[in-house]
Order: sequence, then structure tokens, then C-alpha cells
Amino acid sequence: EGNLATDMREALPNARFFGLTGTPISDKERNTFKLFGDPSDPGYVLNTYSMERSIADGSSVPVHVETRLVDFHLNRDALDEAFKAMADEEGLTDEQREFIAGKAAHVKTLLLSPTRIAEVCRDILDHFEAKIAPTGMKAQVVAFDRELVVAYNAELCRLIAERDLPFQTAVVMTVGTSKEEPGSWIEYSLDRAQEAHVKARFNDPDDPLSFLIVTAKLLTGFDAPIEQAMYLDKPLRKHTLFQAITRTNRRFTHPATGQEKTHGLIVDYIGLGNQIAAALKAADPDAGGKRPIDIDALAVEFAERISKALIRFEGIDRANTSFESLQDAIQRLADVDAKDGFASDFTGVATLWEFLDPHEVLDLHRVDYKWLAKVYEAIKPTGVSNALLWHRLGPKTIALVHGNITDLKVTGTGLEEVVVDPDAIEAMRALVEQGELDLGLDRDLVNDPVTVDEVITVIDRRIQRLLAAHPHAVYTSLAEQLDRLRRQAITRAEDSIEFLKKALEVAKAAIIAERLDGEGRLDEAMHLLDPNLGALTQIVEQYKPTNTPVIVTDLVRDIDAIAKQVTYSGWNDSQPGDRAARLEIRSVLKKY
Repeated sequence: EGNLATDMREALPNARFFGLTGTPISDKERNTFKLFGDPSDPGYVLNTYSMERSIADGSSVPVHVETRLVDFHLNRDALDEAFKAMADEEGLTDEQREFIAGKAAHVKTLLLSPTRIAEVCRDILDHFEAKIAPTGMKAQVVAFDRELVVAYNAELCRLIAERDLPFQTAVVMTVGTSKEEPGSWIEYSLDRAQEAHVKARFNDPDDPLSFLIVTAKLLTGFDAPIEQAMYLDKPLRKHTLFQAITRTNRRFTHPATGQEKTHGLIVDYIGLGNQIAAALKAADPDAGGKRPIDIDALAVEFAERISKALIRFEGIDRANTSFESLQDAIQRLADVDAKDGFASDFTGVATLWEFLDPHEVLDLHRVDYKWLAKVYEAIKPTGVSNALLWHRLGPKTIALVHGNITDLKVTGTGLEEVVVDPDAIEAMRALVEQGELDLGLDRDLVNDPVTVDEVITVIDRRIQRLLAAHPHAVYTSLAEQLDRLRRQAITRAEDSIEFLKKALEVAKAAIIAERLDGEGRLDEAMHLLDPNLGALTQIVEQYKPTNTPVIVTDLVRDIDAIAKQVTYSGWNDSQPGDRAARLEIRSVLKKY
């Protein structure tokens, strides 16, 4: 989509262009569908193979998300007082105070807290040891930047040695791109052959290399079926986030244990629930993309703007590339108003240049544009003083912030994919709209997710209200079921999902009972709430019209008979189990 693509389209006007991608984009500026697709194809797509189809075919596995909350307390009053004392001592101006405070407020400052690094790494290792290592699979850790990559690697190595665990780590990142990076990072510099060797080790089930620690490398295009978990501690968005989380969706069966990967797992330490839901949402072929623009009119505007920018430099030989020529130009911009005026003019010229390139009008002004760009770069503030100021006071400021962070702990929400999975969110929203969960119709279930405790409280409130109005055995039974659920211990995330499903079943039963109560038929609820009756049977018995054909009742009975065989926890932990249930249901539907 850049200049090369534009040049190719001009050079090859009769060519056909095809795009092959796993992450089509449709935003305000770009639209992969319209750029490469033909309008005669539905949705501008010649052929598509969706994630849902891939999962259904068994060529990839679903991706689950487990949110880990990193809680801490920041003593703001003490921090403000300490910062003011430091600024007074250093004699900082108001502008310098604002600069230092702004730099310290960056998210990286919190992520660099040694206490946070230690807690997150401890949680990663606990989680890996309990959930991933027993399957023989491996994990990636994605850190905010290269400095955090090195810090996480050091802490994970320390914890692994302390616990005498058989795991090894490897860092994969680009080294040598900045003069300011520590010399010690050279040990992480890998050439192509060395990086390929690390990848091969990671994909080898018999190799003890268990963690790859990265920040940008290996987030896209890295094929490692053995990777089940990605510990994500870096803000990512849109297609970059989508590509990252799908590192874990490759199918894999461990050759030694026979353990099959049933799902990939993203363990989110940064709070990306709404971004993940947006990234998983299919791109809209009709959304976004550049609007039709009169290019020739913009070319005329460009010529006018560059002429205006050059007026203030009349008399200076722009073909002269010497220092004297540049000095003469800057002399014309001696006062602030002149500098600001030129900067505004040149920014407009540069914007049009980027948009029009490679329009032929640009060839007429290429020399002048390069000369103006040279002048613009020369008058821009360098920011050296601020850079030095941060170099001097940055470590002291960060130490102040870290010193006022207390009570840091990492906790799980206990909901895993129930909250973040788009289908689960839609199901929860439907229950709210049907009146089966009193969570508020306007609630944003992505940004304001539902907790297990909240669901139980809402259901309990409804049942207690019904019981107070009509102390019937049905309501007593429902209250007892809910009380048993409340006492049930949740030891694993999978258990919490089963727990939530059971709680929602109690909520549905309360709705049915309340409706029957309003019709004076509450005694019938004892029959419908019989645990030996299937859920589908209960629904049909409640809502079927009069004179419903018997074949409907028979069909429902047979499907419920299948459902009762697969209601135990873990029935769909393998693709063969899921496939068998689907085949049974299809055979029943075919029979009828």
C-alpha cells in the first residue's frame, strides 16, 4: 500500500492484483478488501477461509483468554510530595517539571517496577507449572519492550533455578539498533542461523527450552504448534493483536504423551479484554478505505502551497547545497513568528507530497521540496536538553514512583474465556435482554465484564423476592440449589465456567417458575424443574403452542438423551469427543 505499490500499479496498468492475508484490514484509511478485491465478488473476496471454519474443520483450535489482574496501591500524596522536593532541589522550571512528570507517567514506568516484575514472573511460572507443563507444551512471554524482555528473562531464570525446575528460557529480540542500549544486551544478539536454531529447539518436545521471551519478534509469522500459552504483558491493537494471539491456535498432539491441544491460551496481564474482542471481530468489507479524491485538484493545490513556502526565501540560490545557503535560509526565520509560519506551510506541503507521490507534478518540484525539508529539519527543536534532563533525573524519578507502589498482587478473575469470547458476550447480553439476568440493558459486557459473584447475587436476589411473595416448594428448591453453588469451591478456571453455567440454569428455572406462578400453574414447575428432564424438553414443554406435533416432542427427547451423555465437565476436551456429539445430533435430525 505504500509508494512501491503505487509505482507498480502505474507501471502495470493492465495487471491483476491479488492479496493473500490472514488479517484483512478495514479502518478509516485502509481497506484490504477494496484495495485488492473485485467489486463483482461478494464482499470483494474471491475466496475466504474463516477462523470459525478452520476450527470446525479441525485445522486450528479455539483461542481462550484468561485475564490476570495486577493490583497495586500508589500513594499519590507521598509521591507528589517527594517529586516536588526533588524538583525544588534540582531547581527545575515549570516546563521541566511537566516534562519529567509526563515521562514518569508513562505506562512503562509502572511495568518496570521490580516488585511488579517479580510478581508477574512468579505468577507466570506458577501458571505454567500447573497448567501448561503437564501437557508437555510450551509458552511465549510478550513484554512491553526490550528492557522488559531482559528483566523478565533474568527474573524467570532466577525463579526457575530457585525452584530447581527443568525449564529453560530464550530471548529473541533485535539487538544493536541503538547506541544507547546497554552493552550487556550483546549476549542476546542472534544471527539468522542462531535464531532458526532457537525456533527448532522450541518446537522440539524433548528440548527443555520452555519459554521464548519476546517483544516484537516472533509475534507474526512464527509457526510453533507446540506453543499453547502466550503470557501477554504488552499493549497491542487490531491486526497486530490478532496475529499475536493466533500464535497459539495451531493443532498439536504431543508425540510422547498423546496429549492433544484443545485450545490456545492467552494470559492477559495488561487488560486487553475489549481490544481482544475487537481484534477477533471480522473486518467489514464495506467499512473504511480512502474516499475518492480529485487527485488533479490536489496537485494544483500542492504547486500553490510549495510556491507560498518558497516566497520567504527569494534571492537564495536553492541549487547551492553549501552550509552558507542553509545559513541564509535560517536567517530569514530568525523570529518565532517566522519559524511558526514556515513550519505550518511546510507541514501542509509535506502532507500533500506523501499523498500524491508518485504524481508527475512532484517531479517538477523535487529539488525545491528536498531543500525546504532540509531547512525544516534544521529549525526543529532537537530536544537534547530534555533528553539529558531525563537521563540525569529519570532513574531517580522512576525510583520515587516504584518506592510508592505497595500491596502489589496478581489475581485471576476466574472467568477465562467466558467474559472475553465474543460469542459468550453475545449470549450474556441476550440473557440480559430477555430479563433472565438483571445486569442492566445498557451495560458494556466487554469493558465492564460480569463476575461469578455478581451473577450469584443477582439470581439470589430474584429468588429471595419470589420466595418472600410465595413460599412455594419450587422457590425453596431453587434457593437450596443456589446455596449449594455458593458453597462450591472454585479451584480451576474450567470449574468456574461450569459453575457459571449451572448458575445461569438456576436463573432460567427461576424465570420459568415466575411465569407459571403468574398464570397460577406453579405446581407444574416441580415437573419442569426435574433434574432428570433435559433442558430442551423443559423449554419446549413451557413454550410449545397447542396442537404441537408429537414428532417435535420425540425429536426433543432424542436430542436431550444425547445432551445428557455429554453434560459432564471435560466432555469436549478432545476434538473426537466434540465430533462424536455432532454426528449423533446429525443422525437424529436426519432420522426425523
